[in-house]
Amino acid sequence: MDALVWIGASLEWVYYNPSRESAVFRATVARERLHECLLKLAEAVGQAEVTIVETAGQERYIHEAFLATVEVPSGRYPVMILLEYRKDPFIPSSITVGLLPGSPEGLVDAVMRLTVGRVNMASTRLLKRVVTDDLMLLLLEYSPGIPPKEHSVVGE
Repeated sequence: MDALVWIGASLEWVYYNPSRESAVFRATVARERLHECLLKLAEAVGQAEVTIVETAGQERYIHEAFLATVEVPSGRYPVMILLEYRKDPFIPSSITVGLLPGSPEGLVDAVMRLTVGRVNMASTRLLKRVVTDDLMLLLLEYSPGIPPKEHSVVGE
């Protein structure tokens, strides 16, 4: 939870289910800190699925994020993959991959071979790469018509 507090998130409630050894919590995070918060959570918890509810005026959008630790020859690295659904509830309108700055190029290749939820990352196209002091973001467009390559599965 330190990662959430450090980011400036407001923790609203936490529920721990001892029989399933799982936790559910609700937090409010500023939109401009969302990517950083998700990457910090990936560092802290490893693999997890996150539901994001965004309210914009009268509209409400349900997005999903997949947090994982991906192993490449140089080590294990936290990764967050955010799927945002604005036009269609089943096809993401945008995909953002968050990595630590200075991550090896092999990590990007490994992430692009994953299947995340229903999305084969090999069916995406890189639109933009943004690097800050805290994270590297890959902004992707989902193009289901691209033939998929071999891949691993996250979130099933």
